Amino acid sequence: MFSRGFSWYACSFKDTPPLGSFQLAGQVNNQFGTKTFVRGNCARAFTLVDILVSVAVMAVLIGVLLPSVAKVRESARRVICQSNLKQIGLGITMFADDNRNLIPESVYGGRNDFRQSPAEMMQLHLGSDNAANWEGLGWLIPDGHITAEGVFYCPSHKGNHAHDHYEDAWTDLGSEIVGNYNYRPLAGAALDIVSMDSQTVLSTDGLRTASDYNHIVGHNSLAADISVTWYSDTNGDLLSLLAVTDQGEFGGDYGAATVWQILDNGGPTPGQLSNPGGTDSSDGAGEKEIQPPDQIGRLGRMGR
Repeated sequence: MFSRGFSWYACSFKDTPPLGSFQLAGQVNNQFGTKTFVRGNCARAFTLVDILVSVAVMAVLIGVLLPSVAKVRESARRVICQSNLKQIGLGITMFADDNRNLIPESVYGGRNDFRQSPAEMMQLHLGSDNAANWEGLGWLIPDGHITAEGVFYCPSHKGNHAHDHYEDAWTDLGSEIVGNYNYRPLAGAALDIVSMDSQTVLSTDGLRTASDYNHIVGHNSLAADISVTWYSDTNGDLLSLLAVTDQGEFGGDYGAATVWQILDNGGPTPGQLSNPGGTDSSDGAGEKEIQPPDQIGRLGRMGR
């Protein structure tokens, strides 16, 4: 081979020389004599420009394909999330069969000395060094209605309550455990699953904060008939109702309760939920009193 400018040429010989030939000025000199290139048979290879163009094309293709790959991965996570809620629904049904048709209760559903607190109903265990201190959906664990705690965690969760964060807590059952799904705040007679409308939503993606809203553009919801439905929220109307952090700013219980009410009424109307809290931005006063969602309601489907 020989170089010419920035191009490289691969050439053939009339008589192929043995290995170890020395290449110079288009000739090969060795102990057998001098062989010349047949210049008409030289094939032009890649230039530096060709390589740079190829790299640029590949970069463009990768940029085009990556969003599609991300969407496929999120779709797969959404399916796993739906499967998790389906298993939770089966667990709730079995629990009710064993407990006179009553589904698990929650201290945050409004019983005893606790006021109704919808935003806290992602909790599964209250901790306090009491292994039996189960809460809400966590009551599906003790009697084996749910056997794997991973069911309570969505693979799309991006907040502070990933499964691995609570591995030690699941082992010793001495501290608070939070899952990724919000349980419905119900109490008293409303816990009777037989009396519920079949489309009453019992659990959905987390509503404690915006980071607990697992899929961002929508959420999966579990109905009393164990059906799981995807509800689109591409405009972020429901997401905008939720608190940004756990620090008690606008959102919290009011936001979570409002989401339940909106879903029961058929879902949000795009663009009509801006600043729904009614707070006075000047001094923080004037926040509307939390209105708990109906104890038993029907969820309007927004579409799969």
